[in-house]
Amino acid sequence: MLFLLLFGANTHQAFASGPGPVDTILTLFNAAQAASKMPAIIDNAGNNRGAGFNGRHVFVASRQNGNHVYYWDAKDPNAAPKELSISGITGGTFVLSDLAVSGNNVFVSNMVLAGGAFKVYHWSSVESQPRVLLEYPASPDRLGDAITVIGDPDKKALLIASSHGNKRYYVWTIENGSIGNTTPAVQTYDFTSNVNFGRMTRVPGPEQLYLASAPSFGMMLLDSTFKMVDTIGAAFFPSWAMHAQVLEYKGIRLLGYVHVKSSPAANALYLLNISDGKTVREAFSKLRSAAFADRLLHSFNLGNVSNGNASAGLDVASDALGNVQIMGFSAGNGFVVQQLGNQQVTSLPEVVKGGFALYPNPASSQVYIESPGEMQQILLYDFSGRQVATWPVSGKQATLNVEPFQRGTYVVLIRSELGLSSNTLILQK
Repeated sequence: MLFLLLFGANTHQAFASGPGPVDTILTLFNAAQAASKMPAIIDNAGNNRGAGFNGRHVFVASRQNGNHVYYWDAKDPNAAPKELSISGITGGTFVLSDLAVSGNNVFVSNMVLAGGAFKVYHWSSVESQPRVLLEYPASPDRLGDAITVIGDPDKKALLIASSHGNKRYYVWTIENGSIGNTTPAVQTYDFTSNVNFGRMTRVPGPEQLYLASAPSFGMMLLDSTFKMVDTIGAAFFPSWAMHAQVLEYKGIRLLGYVHVKSSPAANALYLLNISDGKTVREAFSKLRSAAFADRLLHSFNLGNVSNGNASAGLDVASDALGNVQIMGFSAGNGFVVQQLGNQQVTSLPEVVKGGFALYPNPASSQVYIESPGEMQQILLYDFSGRQVATWPVSGKQATLNVEPFQRGTYVVLIRSELGLSSNTLILQK
């Protein structure tokens, strides 16, 4: 039998407190300063900026010893990192600044002062060359310290950049992989002094809500028009709450973010229980009803290197078994990937790994397969080992419609004249 693990994790860590259903974390990848495991190539708080995670790779944009975008294989923590091509990337006060991921897509901004040309670069895969997704000449504000991408850029997504020294978020729409209108919508929040290092993320659920977070104001819950619904002031949190996201695990609603404190220096991944109420609006309104310490379920110490430039990030991915992976990053303190849940694959038929091309991967609607041998059948398994689909085929090429299936990690198995072979497929909706 073939036994598969999503990441090959082997370290268990119990929650400090909290309800039984959230009781174990697997540490999948520890590259943190606190554990003396931070890679030397990113051992610099000032020159290492944004980071992202898509369930397959951890990406870090760095200006240490030149400009680099490194990526690590989350399934092979001991392997040396590789680099994205940065051919043709020039300009800006800083050429590379923040980084965001959406599925297989990687986005990196430059940083410019007011009057500069703000750029965002796009890689469609780790093998691709970068292209300029956005060039916004003569920016009225300093931009590029923090960006987020929400949605599927191959269909429709939002690119959001926070200003520095002002109260404005800039929003562009990405459709079919391009930004047709480079004039942004501008969202201004006058109640705060600035939105420095602020990010916005989509709140899961049927209602279209967004969560904004930044050191100056804490967190804002926003409606579909980016109008503020509620806010939790920065004083509620022990220190800067960066890149906050709402996530769910086994029916428990959680709030994750990266905590940054420069005096005394402390950097950590935090998870809070915000399960109160039937909706996120209700949960947010009740957040202040319990002290921060009573909400805290889990924290992971990244390190104590001062991160006064607030370069931090958090990304969340999930698999078909219901496990949830969380990546937390703090400049100068490295990153960690942890997993809520330890569900593992039971078994699948004995196969040869690889042996055929499968793309795009991750995918959302269609998958193309090219086999060196004549195919007779294609089967799709989820990571519990359950067969969820089968397609009779002939020839060496096939197109699969995977849109009906939920997001997560699957195994594609083909039966051909050469025998059985398989590849892993990630669906991201």
